[in-house]
Amino acid sequence: MKSMGISISRGVSLWVLAFSTSPLYAQDAPVSAAPPPTSEVTQSGIEEIVVTAQKRVQSINNVGMSIAAISGDALIERGVSTAADLVKTVPGFAYAETALGVPIYTLRGVGFIDQSLSAGPTVSVYVDEVPLPYSFMTKGAIFDLERVEVLKGPQGTLYGQNSTGGAFNYIAAKPTDTFSAGVDAEYGRFNTLDATGFVSGPLSSTLKGRLAVRTVQGGDWQKSYTRNDTLGRQEQWQGRALLDWEPTERLTVALNGTGWIDKSDTIAPQVRKIDPQVPSGIIAGVANYPLPPNNARAADWGPDRDYGRDDWFWMLSGRINYELTDDLRLVSITAYQSFSTKAFYDNDGYTYETGDRYGTGTVKAFNQELRLEGENGPIQWILGGNYSHHKVHQLFTYYVKDASNAHGVFAGLGPIGTNGEFGYIGPEGLDFSMTNGLSDNTIKSYAVFGNVEWEIVPDVTLQGGMRYTKTNRDGRSCAVAAEPAFAELSLGTQQFYYNIGTKTTPIMPVSVGDCTTLDENFNPAASIGRLREDNVSWRVGLNYKTPGATLLYANVSRGYKAGSIPAFAASTFTSNLPVKQESLLAYEVGFKAPLFGHTMQINGAAFYYDYSDKQIYVLLQDLLFGRIQQLVNIPKSRLQGAELELVWQPTRGLNISASGTYLDSKIKQYTGYNAGGIFADYSGESFPYAAKWQLAGDAQYDFPISNSMEAYVAGAVNYHSRTTAAFGNDLLIAGGKGNYDLNPYVLVDLRAGVKSPDGNWRVGLFGRNIFNKYYWTTVEKGQDAVIRYAGKPATYGIQLSTRF
Repeated sequence: MKSMGISISRGVSLWVLAFSTSPLYAQDAPVSAAPPPTSEVTQSGIEEIVVTAQKRVQSINNVGMSIAAISGDALIERGVSTAADLVKTVPGFAYAETALGVPIYTLRGVGFIDQSLSAGPTVSVYVDEVPLPYSFMTKGAIFDLERVEVLKGPQGTLYGQNSTGGAFNYIAAKPTDTFSAGVDAEYGRFNTLDATGFVSGPLSSTLKGRLAVRTVQGGDWQKSYTRNDTLGRQEQWQGRALLDWEPTERLTVALNGTGWIDKSDTIAPQVRKIDPQVPSGIIAGVANYPLPPNNARAADWGPDRDYGRDDWFWMLSGRINYELTDDLRLVSITAYQSFSTKAFYDNDGYTYETGDRYGTGTVKAFNQELRLEGENGPIQWILGGNYSHHKVHQLFTYYVKDASNAHGVFAGLGPIGTNGEFGYIGPEGLDFSMTNGLSDNTIKSYAVFGNVEWEIVPDVTLQGGMRYTKTNRDGRSCAVAAEPAFAELSLGTQQFYYNIGTKTTPIMPVSVGDCTTLDENFNPAASIGRLREDNVSWRVGLNYKTPGATLLYANVSRGYKAGSIPAFAASTFTSNLPVKQESLLAYEVGFKAPLFGHTMQINGAAFYYDYSDKQIYVLLQDLLFGRIQQLVNIPKSRLQGAELELVWQPTRGLNISASGTYLDSKIKQYTGYNAGGIFADYSGESFPYAAKWQLAGDAQYDFPISNSMEAYVAGAVNYHSRTTAAFGNDLLIAGGKGNYDLNPYVLVDLRAGVKSPDGNWRVGLFGRNIFNKYYWTTVEKGQDAVIRYAGKPATYGIQLSTRF
């Protein structure tokens, strides 16, 4: 494998969906075996892409499913340094972050919006097949990569986690047989430096190693529009150490130690709409708060707070490949992961404290996979099992001193005398802060899986896979009494709950640190959730390779997303009731066609998803806290769509790619509450983050300017049509835009520079979002506001790269 260069070698075209510099392998081979020699790059034609999507080395044109494969070279050249940037290169992919910074991966409209650490995603993420089971863990995965593989549709028969939407597998750049080293750096607007360095090579005759480090350092990019203040500093550190040991020809051991630290500021939102929980309790300063201008940098947040994160993650994993015979291999993958987060979030866009949160959380995760792989003539097969054990803890302190419910509900109920009688606290309400979302979850999962590919006759392959999964999830969550508010309420605690709960007898006394959530008997107690679920996911597919090398395929598959136990600070246990697992039955047909001497590649797919019990968040009216989130199941829904990708090399040095995704999502059966807390029949509503149209294009032209130097110019464009960030979008005015609408947008990037023909160095300029398009990535309901998060404004700078 050539080292992780930045440039596009002569005659190498864009990857099948966007861009690639992966080498061409002569034939399919086991992923655990040494890859065959690479072919020479031809003078013209698109170089074929190699993936390990089915746990062995295959040409992407031989895999009967929709896959996006992006090389590490392309990621760096295009400035793809986070999962959010992958939206530019993966058709059908949408990325957002919640107000608490939790990543939301959505593929083909299948996603899950959640604030809690313990919720399983609909799109699973792996590093070298090691699962990153919770979305927060994935933030530091994109650096020093060989490639990224994105598998669309339900997964589970081959990978360590079930999923309904798909899977991302980040393939780390591996230790090399000879010494190599390199640096990739870019410096741009907001004084931002993003630099990665690596060194790789043999340590002995049987041992190879690779060490890679990355840092991102940047200044504030957000500006307050009500005072002289800024926010948005970046400080990130990432590192990965790999060791590959081959003591015998049949035994290989790969060790991976990965970690990252994030000290960056949390991002402040913009007020979309002033929307109090309790209208009668809104204070004048909030009711008359100025709305921000249409500027990505304009925002507001509470002063005199430290918004710097204290997040860290580390992982140790080991992979053992042992060839029992020439046709039989044993593979073991073991991983332990630890994650911690501490951060203060301004969740309202005001300088007032109407919904700010300080959050902490930890995750401890152990995962083990053991499998056998084999070939018997025309049959390739895998049989294995997985075990995982995770512990997740999360705690939030919720600051609502200026919130409408503190002034509307609590102001009329707080004690004002030593005898605990109720009365009005005063015009400023309570100095109220409480722990929000105390949650402890233990999740154990057991699975067995198998997959078979059988070439029935030449060029016709039948594939089948199945996975049985059993998951035990135990959770405890509640609102917790905290200072200083509880001290003010302590004299009247029993009467307080007597009033709200309408009990006829006094309730159990509550002390600071105790749960205040009311159980079914209106007594304060923790909400205990217990889920015992199992399922069988499966996939059946038929592939046909035409005489012209076009692949035709058809698949039917079923996938699952595990149930979840929410963690809210609610007055009653009903808001924390568990929801059961969701399932998706997917039908897909497609083709992959190399044309005109492989100077053009056209891929297409059409799909239909039948969704059962889709998990989604709505708002309910809580006795104390106003409208709060609740997780519910949508009984029936469906999603249908199509994709088309084109890659074309019309002449040497010119590479063009274009892609389009069409989605049509619809709720078929659901009567209940929506994201705005309105009760109605929502049949016919669409899914969040499921834009009807997503279009992308990229073109690059390389040309020689001397015997030792080439120049390149390139541009990219991305279009997303209107969608919504929440379910059951309610309207601002009749016929107007919805509270949670995400407007359509077009982003344009440019890049140009010079490089060596062998790819050993490159110097270039870049511009991203060059027309400074103002767009939003997500919209949420805050405590007393609907808030939005803006995408990054125009950025520009210089890129440098060298290989030794």
